[in-house]
Amino acid sequence: LDFDVLPKTVRCIRINQPVHEGFDEGWGVPHFTSRILLQSWDGFKWEDRNVFSGLGQGGWNDTMPLERTSWRIANFDRILLSWRVYELEFYDNEECAGTKIRGESVNSNPALLSQAQQAACWTDLGSCADNVFDQKIETGWESSCSPCDQRGAWVGLRFAQATEVKCFRLLQSEDVKHRTDALELAEWMGDHWETRRFESGVGGGTWN
Repeated sequence: LDFDVLPKTVRCIRINQPVHEGFDEGWGVPHFTSRILLQSWDGFKWEDRNVFSGLGQGGWNDTMPLERTSWRIANFDRILLSWRVYELEFYDNEECAGTKIRGESVNSNPALLSQAQQAACWTDLGSCADNVFDQKIETGWESSCSPCDQRGAWVGLRFAQATEVKCFRLLQSEDVKHRTDALELAEWMGDHWETRRFESGVGGGTWN
């Protein structure tokens, strides 16, 4: 697709691949692909963005994550400016003890082109969700919304398989204009986020 002069971010794809002639009778050669590569044009060349697999034929397929494979925290209160989160930890036990759960970082910000995304991750504070999970309190993620309405800013992890988060630890900005006093922990259910926990009285500048 050519979006003309306005940059666009593609986060999800739906594709319909018909069955081949003779499919119902058990003969013929399939002409669909089970994997697709998403690319974007940076003005000079095509850049690889993502690979999606597990696609079938004879109906619609989409690239949304499977249910229970993503978790996030989102602001519940309106934030006056952008949300700044410096560290976030997910655990599979109620004591937030032991090894943290690892996964692929996801967030509410529009995706950047690869060079811009690399530059964001090199800065101490920017549109880089990896900074929230790098175990460095000096680096952080900043939302693109400013101000941020309820659930307008979120950051979390995507997993290869169904995972349950039972406890989390958060370190957000101490600046009242860049933090939320209430937040939600939510789980992805295949087509929507479902709240699993609500926390109020969340402070800034210290671990919660």
